[in-house]
Amino acid sequence: MTDWNAVTGGKLHMNAPASAADVSKLEASLNVSLPSDYKEFLLWSNGGEGGLGGLYIGVWSTDEVASLNDLYSIRKRIGDDFIGVGTDGGDYCFAMDLRNDAAFVVVPLGALADDEVKRLAGSFTDGLTAIRDGKITGDDL
Repeated sequence: MTDWNAVTGGKLHMNAPASAADVSKLEASLNVSLPSDYKEFLLWSNGGEGGLGGLYIGVWSTDEVASLNDLYSIRKRIGDDFIGVGTDGGDYCFAMDLRNDAAFVVVPLGALADDEVKRLAGSFTDGLTAIRDGKITGDDL
């Protein structure tokens, strides 16, 4: 089990945990199997936000993932194998690329094109850890 307090450096404002039913409902609505570490995070905190490393990060709740992926047309514009999971509070969307072993990626919200997707880390956990440790900064987005 991941120590999410350590991963987030205790710096994010966290929400109440999602229920297993909430996570299952999200997977059903997106018709995907979400990465296990991302599901574990949602069961620890159903989204959250704040400063992590040198970045602001907002991780969407299960309800927000479903509605904001639809609102921004993320999966329609980039592809069904991408799941937006949050933002930097500005122009960039953090997402999971399910084509590539659930890599943690970023894409400009204004572009939302496959050729604009940038891989940041191999997993959601690795992405948050790299942001926390300053290995992913605003220059990397």
